[in-house]
Amino acid sequence: MDRENEFDRQFRPDIVRVAPDRNVQLMKLRREQMERRLEALRVRGRVPRVVLYARTVNGQSADRSLAAAREFAERLGWQVGRDQTFTDCLSLTVPEDRYGWLQIRQHVKSGFADGVVALTRAAQPTFRRVRDRTELVRHAQRFHRPGARRERGAAVSPPTSRRGPAPWEASR
Repeated sequence: MDRENEFDRQFRPDIVRVAPDRNVQLMKLRREQMERRLEALRVRGRVPRVVLYARTVNGQSADRSLAAAREFAERLGWQVGRDQTFTDCLSLTVPEDRYGWLQIRQHVKSGFADGVVALTRAAQPTFRRVRDRTELVRHAQRFHRPGARRERGAAVSPPTSRRGPAPWEASR
């Protein structure tokens, strides 16, 4: 695969390429790991037991974040205990300094929970970027015609349709 990619880079410079986003790759790995764990629980006939986690800013309440995490877990049919919510201050960057996170780890190690549901702001912009890049590539491919040569700086026109004039030309 790497040889093919290198060949394409060298001998097919006209192909539109988008470099893989590391955040997307990390999310994909996390998702695959989660799906493996959920499948293992299903095989045993167990419903996943999760705890909720949120990080707060300047001592603000995490009620909305925890409510959204609870709604997500309940929508998937996961069990959330009544007192299974934990919070930490956003300014604590090292996981070992976060008391709530340490409690969650202890719950999981002790077998009281199978996982954690937490909101992340990082996922939304990443998905938006991926969607935008995908749309850009699709848009660029509409204008790319294999085998057509262009001079540097020449304008590119969209492919013509054989069905008749374009809607903006029909009124003339």
